[in-house]
Amino acid sequence: MLGLLLGVFVLAFVLFFTYGVFTDFEPAPVEIVYEASVPVVNVADTVISITTWNIGYCGLGAKANFFYDGGDQMRCSEAEQTENMLAIRSFLQANPADVFLLQEIDMDSHRSYGVNEVDTMAAALPNYTKYFATNYKVDFVPQPLSDPMGKVYSGIVTYSKFKASRVERHNFVNEKSIPVSSYMLDYCFMAQYVPLASGDTVVIVNTHSSAFSPGELKRAQTNQLREFLVAQYAKGYHVVVGGDWNQMPSGYAPTFTNTNHPTFVTHEIDNPFIEGWQIVYDKTVPTNREVNTAYEPEKTYVSVLDFFAVSPNIDILAVKTSDLGFRNTDHHPVTIQLKLSHKKNIE
Repeated sequence: MLGLLLGVFVLAFVLFFTYGVFTDFEPAPVEIVYEASVPVVNVADTVISITTWNIGYCGLGAKANFFYDGGDQMRCSEAEQTENMLAIRSFLQANPADVFLLQEIDMDSHRSYGVNEVDTMAAALPNYTKYFATNYKVDFVPQPLSDPMGKVYSGIVTYSKFKASRVERHNFVNEKSIPVSSYMLDYCFMAQYVPLASGDTVVIVNTHSSAFSPGELKRAQTNQLREFLVAQYAKGYHVVVGGDWNQMPSGYAPTFTNTNHPTFVTHEIDNPFIEGWQIVYDKTVPTNREVNTAYEPEKTYVSVLDFFAVSPNIDILAVKTSDLGFRNTDHHPVTIQLKLSHKKNIE
């Protein structure tokens, strides 16, 4: 009898992971998210503001811990989820930017109680167009065993006051260890092409790269992004990329003290990232906190993982991280104000 039960368990296990492999979300290397049917021209000032923010599916507020970070929780209470979502939405309304780049935003996930966060935020930003790219789509994530994450449908979204001529989703190289990879994120970046009346084109990139992975994969994703950015700049475009890099800026030297952790290893991006480009971040405020326990100021490990890279034909006017005390998500929003300068001569 015991042997029969064990056999049934093994068979169920094999069938479950086989189902995961065959239903795995496998995006193409490049997918068109949006393409204008008629020419688009944006009459815009040369000064542009952009905010990037990983909102942690509105489930990683100050009280939360997360099992991937060493905690034991998969999600917060539904009341806390709603509170976080409304607070994040209020911040976006009260702190307008020309473009919002959000990461870890759910469309329909068990961990966020099935709420469509993409449309909830869009409803509060009526003068913006939304562009969404999926990076996590699994019917059932079995972890943690005590309270499985279940269905996940999530991604990155750009809310923009600018009309795009084209928006592309670029799939990052991701881990390929089957069957585990079938239940993990397919990290990506999304590029919005914005034509201006001046004849210039601005390429605004929203990126979210791998978190729980070795340095080799992070470097491979960084190289992939770098190649894309260099190619766009070579066309004479103005290029800016912001998001959750899951790496620290090279030479990162914070003014805050709780940045030493005995086991947590954070990689730095290459220096220089691209010759002549600027890596832009606010040194005075951390953008990310570890989620192994509830947040404790001056004790919880903090770092800077959210920042911008801009091409040489862009001038930086200001950059600011809003210190929200990690009340509603494990990241802080970072806002950059930039000015388009000279165009690169193309030979």
